[in-house]
Amino acid sequence: MKLSLICATLIAASTTSATTITGISYSVGNSCVTTLADACAGIGVTDAGSTSNPFLNDLNTKAINLEAGSYLTFNEPFFTTGSVVTFLVDFSDSTMASNSFTIPSADNTIGTLLGGGGSVTFATTSLVADRMSFGPAPGTFTPNGNNDTIIEMDVNLASSAPEPGTFGTLGFVALGLLASGWRKRKRPTDPR
Repeated sequence: MKLSLICATLIAASTTSATTITGISYSVGNSCVTTLADACAGIGVTDAGSTSNPFLNDLNTKAINLEAGSYLTFNEPFFTTGSVVTFLVDFSDSTMASNSFTIPSADNTIGTLLGGGGSVTFATTSLVADRMSFGPAPGTFTPNGNNDTIIEMDVNLASSAPEPGTFGTLGFVALGLLASGWRKRKRPTDPR
C-alpha cells in the first residue's frame, strides 16, 4: 500500500507535460494573420470535421493552446495558389518553427514544420465558409461576406511521459521499502 502510494506520487510529480501549440501566424510581405495578440488580423482555429465547429481561440485575445490533433484554421483571404507564405508556429516549450511554402492547389499538402517534439503539417482545402474578418479581436471572429481561406492542420506532438530519472528513483524507493520490511521481519520477537 505504502509503495504504490509513493510510486504514484513520484510519477505524478515527475511527469513532463505535453507540448502544445500556443501561436500560429501566416504572413506574406507586410500582411499577416495570427493567433497572437498583435496588430495582425486573426486566425480562427476549430477541430477538424466541420466548418461550423466552435472556435478554440480565446475570442477576446485570439490566443490558443492546442494539443495533438487535427484542426481547421480560418482567415480572411490574402494569399492564393502560387503565393509564397511564411508559416510560423510557437510551442509551449518556448521553441518555434517557421518556413516559407508555395501554396499548392486545393486539397494538397502545403508543408510540414518540425518543433515542439513533433510536427505540424498544413494542407489546402476546398472547404468554404465565412467566419472571419480583418481587424482585432473580438471583431475578427465575425463573418464579413467573404469566404475564408481554410487550411487543415495536423498536429503530432510529444505526449506526457515520465522523466528519465523517475524509474531510477522508483527503483531506489522500492529497494528501501523492501529492506525496511526485511529488517522488521528479521528482528527477534520479545518473548514476554
